[in-house]
Order: sequence, then structure tokens, then C-alpha cells
Amino acid sequence: MQVKHENLRVWAEAMDLSELVYAMSREFPRREDFG
Repeated sequence: MQVKHENLRVWAEAMDLSELVYAMSREFPRREDFG
């Protein structure tokens, strides 16, 4: 159970990080805009 709880915590942190990167990618212009 402790291992599963650890995996869930790491997964939650990964989701938060992916959401942060997604928000940043929306703020900055995409590479297609330069082409």
C-alpha cells in the first residue's frame, strides 16, 4: 500500500508539471507561428 501511495503521489506531481508546461506552451507562441 505504501508503494502504491508513493506512485500516486509521483503521478500527481507529474500531472501538475504537465499542466504547468501546457499552460506555458499556450502563453508563448508556437513554433508554427514563426514559419
